[in-house]
Amino acid sequence: MNFSVAEKEVHQSTYATAVSYGDKVIGMARIVGDGVMYFYIQDFVVHPLHQGMGVGKLLMNQLFYYLKEYAPTQAFIGLFATEEGSHLYKQFGFEQPGDMNGMFRLTPIES
Repeated sequence: MNFSVAEKEVHQSTYATAVSYGDKVIGMARIVGDGVMYFYIQDFVVHPLHQGMGVGKLLMNQLFYYLKEYAPTQAFIGLFATEEGSHLYKQFGFEQPGDMNGMFRLTPIES
């Protein structure tokens, strides 16, 4: 992967967050979109050695803190999920319509 491209992607995101363990980044996620009505969760990753330990939930909570503050009522929040990842996203209110790979939900985000 070209890290200069990755750095530019993160800086041009609507919002980005990461989780560190010691001096290593073990998870990251970002939101892209127009920042007004459309928000897409992108590049949501947790290092395999740290999966199943709550890092994904921590990242989702950080994304949702941002969305609660900046996403208006009835904004669209979308993402594409692997089968393994869809279990986490469903805990945060995302639905998978039909046999589509994408998942979505609408605001408002309640506590």
